[in-house]
Amino acid sequence: MPSRPVAPPSPLLLTLTALASLALGCGDEPSDDDDSAPSSQTIAGSDGCELPEGYEAPFVPPVDEGEGDSLFADDALPLFELSFSDSEWADLCRHAKAYADNLWEIDQGIATDRVRHEYASATLVFQGKEYPDIGARFRGRTTLFALFFDGDDPRPDGLQRCLDRRLGRKPSYKISMDEFSGDDKIGDQQKINLIAREGADQSYLREVLANRVSNRFGVVAPRANHARLCVDGAYEGLFSLVEEADTQRFLNQRYGDAPDGDYWKVEVDGTQVWSDSWDSSGGWSGDYHPAAGTSETDPGALRDLLLVGSAIEDGADDVQVGDSLRLLIDEEQWLKEIAIDMALPDYDGMFGNHKNHLLYDHPDRGFVVVPYDRDLAWLDLPDYAGGACEGNILGGHPCWSSATAGPAVAGWLVDRRQDEYLATMQELMDDEFVPSELLAWIGDRAETMRPWLEADRYYRPDSPACIDEPDTCGYYNPGAWEYNIFTTLTDAINERAAEVQRQLDGGQACSDPCGGR
Repeated sequence: MPSRPVAPPSPLLLTLTALASLALGCGDEPSDDDDSAPSSQTIAGSDGCELPEGYEAPFVPPVDEGEGDSLFADDALPLFELSFSDSEWADLCRHAKAYADNLWEIDQGIATDRVRHEYASATLVFQGKEYPDIGARFRGRTTLFALFFDGDDPRPDGLQRCLDRRLGRKPSYKISMDEFSGDDKIGDQQKINLIAREGADQSYLREVLANRVSNRFGVVAPRANHARLCVDGAYEGLFSLVEEADTQRFLNQRYGDAPDGDYWKVEVDGTQVWSDSWDSSGGWSGDYHPAAGTSETDPGALRDLLLVGSAIEDGADDVQVGDSLRLLIDEEQWLKEIAIDMALPDYDGMFGNHKNHLLYDHPDRGFVVVPYDRDLAWLDLPDYAGGACEGNILGGHPCWSSATAGPAVAGWLVDRRQDEYLATMQELMDDEFVPSELLAWIGDRAETMRPWLEADRYYRPDSPACIDEPDTCGYYNPGAWEYNIFTTLTDAINERAAEVQRQLDGGQACSDPCGGR
């Protein structure tokens, strides 16, 4: 998503949140005189992690660590227990501040090179087994900038707030099982992403559901689910659990038949064209970042792909372009991924905003697209800044983005393979984007999440988000969470499905979705 401060909730949302708080009693502190309030309780199966007083801990069955998909199964809600010594927590904060300062300096033009976000040592317990000396750090720009910056200005007390655990926004975490020692894994995962309420995903369900649709439709995407987290013996909260996608382990697991091949992560502007300035010194890696051991000096077949993109922009003959692409990419897989991006929509992906995807050069199939970071899924153009109406399934773009057309190769495919693309889109709508089925899954999942969300440290009346950030406090409320699932997300799925089918049936798309941008 774009690098900009997160806007406060709208007045409507704040009003709904306030009403929900009153209805749920979220504004009332527990009374010391209330003998009926139950005492705190230890979460079943934990190493001593306690819920606060007044919250019940439903039993959650353990996951089968011997099964690779166990962490991401529909009935799974794994519990991770992290503990830090005082010095380890201080390292966590200092490493986070150093990395956040570096990102800020890059944004300000003070620095050009990104430093590594270092891990702090910690101890992890999972289902009774202790993993000492694992790596842990905060995850994501949203978390870091909320901790250490107020808009574009550094917080003078940012580091101390972190050291005092006075975090005004729920932080995301990344756990690295093999950062300091050994080759441990949980399930089949060595990197564990615990994602807090980021971007537009107040429901904790947009990214999880988008990845579920992709994987069921045959487009390899990170597996995703939900997890519970305890920190130093106290229940911290509910998180989205999302598979790490930019590793060799991911390729080995998801493309076990042919794991070798270059792998590129696109975070900035994957326009799919080769620039004359992208020479052997590695200038191309500013937009395409090598992952999973891919060479940092040799773009390999990526250069061939981007040269075809340049030829497309220069008006090359369709036959020549088509012959080249058949040797370079898996066209069927690309069309499926573009259809998902446009149907959901996920306008922050490859086609819409030219980012948030990986390109894997499969030895037999050519380049395939792996999407990631889909917290903006099911946000249609009217929900973006300046949006006026729903987007065209032949190419929609967020109104805040500088992108106004598809990236070169993907755009050519949609234009020249339009019948095949639309047939793929119809298959998606018939098989996976079925509102009744999606909403039934959402309802079941929400009921599993509910008690753990209500007991979440950031959703309780004493939320640290409410200490000095009243606008941010409005995000962390059980009523706001429920509204974002059963009104916002539900309506988005129904409305988008109807709009996509209308266009597939021959209806005209909106001619000016961004209102004259």
